[in-house]
Amino acid sequence: MKLVCSTSSPWVSAALFSAEGVLLGSAGDEGFGRASGTLARLVGEVLRSAGVELSQVEVFVADTGPGSFTGVRVGVTMAKAWAFALQRPSAGLTAFDLVACDRDVFVPSRKGEFFLRRAASGEVERVPAPPICAVGYGLPHRQGVVPDAANAGPLLARLATMDPAALVPTYLAEPSISTPKRAFGLGGTA
Repeated sequence: MKLVCSTSSPWVSAALFSAEGVLLGSAGDEGFGRASGTLARLVGEVLRSAGVELSQVEVFVADTGPGSFTGVRVGVTMAKAWAFALQRPSAGLTAFDLVACDRDVFVPSRKGEFFLRRAASGEVERVPAPPICAVGYGLPHRQGVVPDAANAGPLLARLATMDPAALVPTYLAEPSISTPKRAFGLGGTA
């Protein structure tokens, strides 16, 4: 069985698939600012509804983004922790694929821009506004389609597993953080 987790957007989701890629159960909920607690609860719900123990999961799959910097790190870290604890492989899927694997997909970047993944080429570019034919989230005037772990089914057959240490977030831009004005603990300026 494969457990897929998505925390790259304000919508947190978990889905359990059989080895053949059949969806056994899924759950989702808003998790903005509380992705770790929401994901843990959703995983518990999905496993209970399928009558499965966490120890029966063979591969832990995380949404590697792009998306919320902290959200992506939460999902990747939890998938890695479960995989390490149970000595199982992990894998990653992009937020683009968990929105739609066969369409142009956009996700919000920063400063009102979007990352757009072209389905035909797989190329990703930063755009000021996504084309009308693309699906995604982050536009107030359009129905949003967020990454959802339940969408992973068609992708699982070609999924490359890896040691959990190799699972890392997909960063398409530098984090927008500032450096401290004073070096921590040194009393001087940075």
